[in-house]
Amino acid sequence: MSDAAGTWPPGPEGNFEQYRQKVLRLLKYLEEFVKLKGATPVLDVARYVDDGLLLWFNDLPRTDGVFCQAWEEPPEGQADFWLSVQKQDLPACPPLDPDVEPWVEVADVQASDGPEPRLSATAYLPVAPAKPESPSSEPNAEDDGNEEPQPHVSQHKLEEHPEVSEAWKRYLAKWRPWAREHARRASVQRVYASLYSAYQKQKRFGEAYELVVGLGLLSSNRHEGQRVRRHVVAAQAQLDFDAKRGVISLRCPPHRRGPGCVSRTSFLSLTKGLCPKPTWLSKNSLGWSATPFGIGLKWTRCFRSWANSIPPAPGPQFLSNLEPRRTRGWPDS
Repeated sequence: MSDAAGTWPPGPEGNFEQYRQKVLRLLKYLEEFVKLKGATPVLDVARYVDDGLLLWFNDLPRTDGVFCQAWEEPPEGQADFWLSVQKQDLPACPPLDPDVEPWVEVADVQASDGPEPRLSATAYLPVAPAKPESPSSEPNAEDDGNEEPQPHVSQHKLEEHPEVSEAWKRYLAKWRPWAREHARRASVQRVYASLYSAYQKQKRFGEAYELVVGLGLLSSNRHEGQRVRRHVVAAQAQLDFDAKRGVISLRCPPHRRGPGCVSRTSFLSLTKGLCPKPTWLSKNSLGWSATPFGIGLKWTRCFRSWANSIPPAPGPQFLSNLEPRRTRGWPDS
């Protein structure tokens, strides 16, 4: 075997220093890689916001265009199918009547997720141009030609224009259905955009970009003043993009080398006995090596049993809903 620099193994005349440097660089890379894999575990999932994606099941819109296994059974034979989001076409806002437009902020009208827009109490309307003076009129001797131009608008009160209020009522009858539909689709589109960004990173970085689905959120602030907010169980996930249909799907397929889900309990060693390692986190306890990672694995029973084994002071609270625990002073992530 040879390369541009010579042969391997090098002969007496070979460039030993060059190969020595290659070996040293390889060892340095392996050293840094081991440090990375053995880095201090993250205690708070809010840190992952810096990586650009942290989605809670509870924050996903339950509407057309979104499927999530957290509240809906997956298709037959697709237990590893967790989430799919359809790209949305946002409807255009109904145009304003020209007589109404001066009385309302256009930005408020176009904001479907804000409060319902209201007419202003006053508005500045154009002034009709004055009629030109007769040519026979004599110029004013005191007129020095420096008169300021007359204003082209004047202030009007809404109570003076009942026709504007009537036109506004007719407009709101069209705006309200639009706002509901636009806000619904926009909420789906925001999730789609986040997943698409993650999909682009997945394509770019390959295995270096880790995407997981986590279950069993441990939430506590009893560890030396630090908050602990981590999922106990997670599964490697991957994003698939169907360009023809405009659909992004998230799956947790069984790993080619074993179970699809893994325990994420290394952070428990930092709690100094606060939380024992769950005894059911073994490959054989739930038979998960042959079972796709999904809701059907009776996780609620397992997490409840584990929560009851955590020492009191104060006693732990088990919540089986999807809403992440919000603690005072913690970020709403």
